[in-house]
Amino acid sequence: MSSIVNPDPITAMAPLCFINVNTAADPLTGDTIQTFLVVTPTTWNFNLKAPVKGKPPGAQLLTTAQVSITDFDSDTSPPTQVGSENCTYAITENLDKISQF
Repeated sequence: MSSIVNPDPITAMAPLCFINVNTAADPLTGDTIQTFLVVTPTTWNFNLKAPVKGKPPGAQLLTTAQVSITDFDSDTSPPTQVGSENCTYAITENLDKISQF
């Protein structure tokens, strides 16, 4: 089993994915509104599945993450948060080898 390291050993910060997904003008004020997607993993486990005779090895990735979609007015100093949506995702991925070379 393996898990995500917190804090990140290279950045010394919490692990996260920060993406600017959109930049647009506010139709009322003309200010620039930037929309960011921030994904912060809260659990991240990689497990090898028990071996099954006659089948290639498999694994399972189990993860949960906090996700926020946040709008900022970047024409203000400092930028002002003007909207936010938060949610939690739980994901299970089965990683099965299809063939063996």
